[in-house]
Amino acid sequence: MREERLSILAIQEAHISSDGADEMNSLFKNLTILTSPDPQNVNSKGVAFVINQRLAAVGKNIKTTVVIPGRAILLETRWHNNETLTILNVYAPNDICENRDFWNTLEEKWANVSSNYPFPDVMLGDFNLTEEGIDRSTGRVENHGAVKSLQSLCTLLELSDGWRLRNPSERDYTFRHSANNHQSRIDRIYTSNETLMNSQDWEVTTPLIQTDHRMTSLRIAIPDTPFIGRGRWTIPNFVLGDRKFLQEIENKGKVLLNDLQTQIVPQPNPREIQTKWKNFKEDIIQTAKRFAKTPLTWIERRLKEIDVRLKILNNDIIEDETTKKEELRALHSEQTKLITLQFNARRDVTAARNQLEGETICKYWTNLNRAQKSRDLIRKLRKPDHGNRQGEERFAKRSDEMAEIARAHHNNLQSAGILYDDESTAIREEAIRVTLKHITNTLNPAEKEALAENINQIEVTMALASASNGKSPGLDGIPYELWKILHQRNNNLKKAGNNGFNIAETLQRVFNNIETHGLNTADKFNEGWMCPIFKKNDNTEIANYRPITVLNTDYKIMSKAIQSKLALAAPSIIHKNQAGFMKRRSIIDHIQTINQMTDFVEISPENEGAILALDQEKAYDKIAHDYLFKTMEKLDFPQKFIKTVRALYHEAETQVMINGVLSSPFKVTRGVRQGDPLSCLLFNIAIEPLACMIRNSELVGMKIPNLRERLKLLLFADNTTVFLTKHDKYSNLTKILETWCNAARAKFNITKTEIIPIGSRHFRDMLTQTRKLNKNDDPIPPNIHFAQQGEEVRILGAWIGNGGREVTKWRKISGEIENRLERWNKGNPGIEGRRHVVQMMVGGCSQYLTSAHGMPKEKQSHLGCPPENIPKVRRPETGMAFYSPTPNENEERLEQNNWNDTELRPKNQPNNPALETQDPEAPESLKRYDKFEEGNENWPRPSLPK
Repeated sequence: MREERLSILAIQEAHISSDGADEMNSLFKNLTILTSPDPQNVNSKGVAFVINQRLAAVGKNIKTTVVIPGRAILLETRWHNNETLTILNVYAPNDICENRDFWNTLEEKWANVSSNYPFPDVMLGDFNLTEEGIDRSTGRVENHGAVKSLQSLCTLLELSDGWRLRNPSERDYTFRHSANNHQSRIDRIYTSNETLMNSQDWEVTTPLIQTDHRMTSLRIAIPDTPFIGRGRWTIPNFVLGDRKFLQEIENKGKVLLNDLQTQIVPQPNPREIQTKWKNFKEDIIQTAKRFAKTPLTWIERRLKEIDVRLKILNNDIIEDETTKKEELRALHSEQTKLITLQFNARRDVTAARNQLEGETICKYWTNLNRAQKSRDLIRKLRKPDHGNRQGEERFAKRSDEMAEIARAHHNNLQSAGILYDDESTAIREEAIRVTLKHITNTLNPAEKEALAENINQIEVTMALASASNGKSPGLDGIPYELWKILHQRNNNLKKAGNNGFNIAETLQRVFNNIETHGLNTADKFNEGWMCPIFKKNDNTEIANYRPITVLNTDYKIMSKAIQSKLALAAPSIIHKNQAGFMKRRSIIDHIQTINQMTDFVEISPENEGAILALDQEKAYDKIAHDYLFKTMEKLDFPQKFIKTVRALYHEAETQVMINGVLSSPFKVTRGVRQGDPLSCLLFNIAIEPLACMIRNSELVGMKIPNLRERLKLLLFADNTTVFLTKHDKYSNLTKILETWCNAARAKFNITKTEIIPIGSRHFRDMLTQTRKLNKNDDPIPPNIHFAQQGEEVRILGAWIGNGGREVTKWRKISGEIENRLERWNKGNPGIEGRRHVVQMMVGGCSQYLTSAHGMPKEKQSHLGCPPENIPKVRRPETGMAFYSPTPNENEERLEQNNWNDTELRPKNQPNNPALETQDPEAPESLKRYDKFEEGNENWPRPSLPK
């Protein structure tokens, strides 16, 4: 099923009991076997379905009904887009009379008006008869009574032989009698007319397992499935491992590098280096395509020859029958041997890889046990100009049309809310002036000098090393792995005293040319393709998709190199209130500050007020470029650095890809692209003036002992949390926001603002009822939500509120941990594998929430002693942590497929730690307080309770 990518396999003569099916289900975690054995003799007859969980969903989506035990079983499945598919798997008796009675019995069951059997979309199996003479090598038609009964059933169910309708005159057979070499097509698939229209790839093939029947298969498309395009071509992994391919690229690269080293600048076209680099990348793609068309192995070549010869013999009615039978026997025998040889070779490769990478923390092992999800297709999008259209007419369903709708949406965002008249321009210029005057920090001379320097080879190498494998390449189709392999090969050749292709130096020279002379837009260095990822709400609205831009890997290497320099300078110009993507700053610090303020203010009446969680609409997409560059000038960035950033966005184009279909390009004239390594810090720079305005404003803020500055706001990228006291006015905050939004062309979504009253219970109730911070304040608009007592609001991924229950936060996490451990348990991991699973699943799922809120004692016990259906460990005692015994290389894998062997042992025992859930010497609360005692003068240092 893996090799042929089969979703559902119907088996006849299954010879498997229900207990046997359960045992196999426990062994093969990616398969689900549903069987109907013969009630009299389990080792005889029997029908079964095998579901490939990697391709077809199971659980609530699957329902089976035994129609005739051991002979007929009905499968109902819900698949993509909630479509229903009903399949009837039959194994007809071989006896003529029993065969006829079998079809009559089925007809009676469906003809009965009180029957609850749904009409099948597909009926398939071993029919043990043929309807026409063309389906037998002898040409005879037998079993007329049984054939008539079968045809009567098909008429009732409105089913027809799909393969025969697609191949009306072709002869192909599914069963060969070993004694007399007679052949027949007794294994068939009947479909309804609608299913037939949505089907393709009707094939009769020789399966990889030893059987005297050949396999009949078809592919059924989901009704109304949108067209799936070819996307963009990328270099496949097997080509990257081809030594000859790499050598050819290195030879071409040496020529290019030599040309770049000897090129004299200035010259008539100073950007010619960029054009040569583009031509080199195009050569790489053409070479990769040539190597991707690998010649067939001798086995594949011979199997194709056998298939052709078998078709000729089966459809040749003139050739001598005796000679024909002998040749058919020889060809079938050779075909079976070659297929077995081919399959064994693949199995050996799989086993070798599993031996090497199994039960190690790597993509291979985690992908084997990851929950399989269907491909995220966008089936329809709402038309922006649907007007008075009703029903499905409001939506576009063609992939190319949907891509253009998405393209138009993001292109229109570039100019949304922008007025170009003189009055609006003057108002905005004044807003920019007012906004930027609040900036007081600037880069120091050393930082300016570092940012003004060109990218060097070390920075290119570091950017290359930090790039992750397995990431989608841009439109040029070249993945990170190619550059990393070339770099590693060059290092190896250097160590051996040989000259290789220095890809780092080549990239450095290209980047330096862009820094010095600007970007040649014709070379499409900064092009990208946008991948819309659904967030929430209505999935037919393109606005509800996150626009991730996938850029070329060489562009991202340059962007990473620039980002690494900017990251060193950013802390001096961006206040510690901003923790997003800043070194040595953590989102957990902000969460702990917010949590502590909700408690601290209850005993500090002067700080009573509210916490406001502001929502910025399309934050990254709306920042104006002119405002960003003026902000960088105000922060005293060197002009060369600003020029480089400006060049990366100059005439940048993006194409939207939906279902593998690319839209026409649009120019990026506003916003920073999500997917660009530099974008996060650029956005931090753009929003820093807003933070300065709030800090310098008349807003009182929270007065905290031992803290020099009043606490007025916290930022994590665009997530803005503002603290207002009862002495503040909400209108003062809105004026600041309006001024900054006018300057940056940004927008806060006021209707999504969340307000958490903090202070005494009396003050919180009064604020909720009056919607005023004080009697002189104007009422807060009614469309803004106030968190009630006991209600928690999600801020920075944590849950903040008054009187919320700790366990509520953990309910979803606990369920996710149980589901993941149950899924991994099906893989039968060994002791070392179990240790990794506990770390990845239990630790990974609970780490963030534990850091944010701590782990309740009941949850510590729950994770220390999970339910019966998930991996087991003994209940922890005081001072215990998860530990796994050190595995013995000679020890055989444990036969029991449970987790009792992942034990809890004292921490001083010399074993491999799996996961700590408790540490009495340093409780989580003390650890959090320690964070504030590390010399950070900008954070509160509350006194510990006695």
